[in-house]
Amino acid sequence: TFKERLDVKQDRRERIVKLSRDITMESKRLIFTLHRVAGASDEERLAVLTEVSQRLDKLIASKLLPISSELTGQDPWEYRRAYSPGLQELIEAMTFLEFLSTGRLLSLSGGVRDRLPSGLLVSQFDYLLGVCDLSGESCLAAAAKQCQTARSGLVPKDFAGKLETMRQSVEKVETVCYQQCLRCIEESNITTASCNPLI
Repeated sequence: TFKERLDVKQDRRERIVKLSRDITMESKRLIFTLHRVAGASDEERLAVLTEVSQRLDKLIASKLLPISSELTGQDPWEYRRAYSPGLQELIEAMTFLEFLSTGRLLSLSGGVRDRLPSGLLVSQFDYLLGVCDLSGESCLAAAAKQCQTARSGLVPKDFAGKLETMRQSVEKVETVCYQQCLRCIEESNITTASCNPLI
């Protein structure tokens, strides 16, 4: 019956949403782990990058592959919003890992899609949103590196304190802008591209 078909779709959507949340949480943990490379020795840096790469593979196999299986025989666009948040966070973690490993940006067609399950829809929109988040992580990584340099005595002692204050201020502004964008989207049902919290 029509009701049964709706129930099946809703149950599938709920399973996908739960997997997406798990992906989001683990991706955030991986990003936090990657920030440990600031000021680390070459050996420690390699160990962190290797650990994150292995955890990424495990995350894709345990959470993203089941989403791909759920979408088999389905219209992926119908369920895209259910898994897009987790996918964006995963792309952020993947591109951040690539950036710290090689200094290059991981492309959509030649990098991200190659590592993800083939049956999964990865739109340019998901990729761009993940890369946009990467800019914040790269700024934090640069600030952390500068703090390490300051602690090493290569710059005046008060520089480290000023830099840390600046980093906290930037984080506060990012948080306020992010929350305002979310409110704007929830209230007006518009995309992030048309929402500017600084206006």
